Amino acid sequence: MSDTTNKFCMILLSFIFIVVIYISYKYSIYPFYSYMGYTFFELTFLKLLLISIIPALLSIFLPKNLISISDLLSYILYFQVIVPSLTIPFYVLNDIDFSQWFPYWFGIVSCYILMTYLSKFKTLKIDFEINDKLGNLVIFSIIAMSFLVLILSYKPDINLLMSTTTIDELYSLRMDYRDQNENVNIFARYFFSWDAKVLIPLLVILGIFYKNKVLIFIGVISQLLIFSINGQKSVVLGVLLAIGIYFLSKKDKSGYKLFYIISCSIILFVLLDLLLGIGVFSNIIVRRMFVVPGVLTSYYLDFYSSGIFHEYSDSFFSGIIEPQYSQTAARVIGLIYFNREELAANVNFFSAAYSNFGIVSVYIESIILCLMLYVIHSIGKKKDRAVYLSLFVTPIIALSDSALFTTILTNGIALATLVLFLLSKKNE
Repeated sequence: MSDTTNKFCMILLSFIFIVVIYISYKYSIYPFYSYMGYTFFELTFLKLLLISIIPALLSIFLPKNLISISDLLSYILYFQVIVPSLTIPFYVLNDIDFSQWFPYWFGIVSCYILMTYLSKFKTLKIDFEINDKLGNLVIFSIIAMSFLVLILSYKPDINLLMSTTTIDELYSLRMDYRDQNENVNIFARYFFSWDAKVLIPLLVILGIFYKNKVLIFIGVISQLLIFSINGQKSVVLGVLLAIGIYFLSKKDKSGYKLFYIISCSIILFVLLDLLLGIGVFSNIIVRRMFVVPGVLTSYYLDFYSSGIFHEYSDSFFSGIIEPQYSQTAARVIGLIYFNREELAANVNFFSAAYSNFGIVSVYIESIILCLMLYVIHSIGKKKDRAVYLSLFVTPIIALSDSALFTTILTNGIALATLVLFLLSKKNE
């Protein structure tokens, strides 16, 4: 298909996708989760179509091919931030204050559009390079050291995973992990996150790249050991996503293909739920990936429209600025809207930024992110594209439910950038 035909199909699929998400929320998600604090205000079909126009048209900016980290992130933000933030508030909140919402929408859409063009900018000239053999030695040393720290701190037992047969037992693993986390030092926690999201998926990808079955085997077993500690499905999905992006990025029109895979899969899942009357896909996949980001964005902007912000007092300004709240933003929203003190309502980095200084911090953090992506691509252009993109897929997905600076440090963007610099250059 021509680019024009692809763009038309993407707009049409976006309309269908938005309507399907609404139907899924109305008939499957809201009835099941209303007790938790989910709200719903029915829309007429005309209003639903009207609020779908702008997000559907924004799909035309999505890049044809996945060339840079900004291209990959633009797809993630489109489905998990742009579409939910521009549509879900209309049926989750009773009233939309456009004077409050428009600057926010303008900020996130501007950032998104800029990301779709970043790979076309002239990159920085970075002359300093490291020897390939030395770079690989440092990378494998980092992986070995960090995983050793993880083994010594958490003492994983794969037998626990093999004996887990029910969902309740899996949740028990997660609770044990939370208790265990309180007894390990902060460096071990960082290494755990970096291993799960960056280093071990990279080991698998390097095994595929070098056609080394030993590296693949070690990577898979290591990731299973990590999964046996915390029981989080994202640990397994992270590796699968990295592998998927590795192979997809090698294909022509990889961006368009990613769009079709995501949109068509979700539409199919919701239709299956409606036809079979089960709601499994809606509650597990649609709710977590697309609905929760929109619901939480609605609640964040609704609450912090009061003008009383955290002012980064619960992060790097801790001890410098007197906090306005006794809890983090995620805990505040969890308590106010879900009536659960233990619930951390983590939201995308745009909304997390809004909780600090309002729209000003949304714009500032958007600029910081775009500059960071520009620098990363300037480094990554000399590397194998498939390895480069698969290295970052799990860390940047975290931007859909984490603050920017948390994602940079804890979720591994900074570490992935260091590893990218050390990676061997692509074959010319």
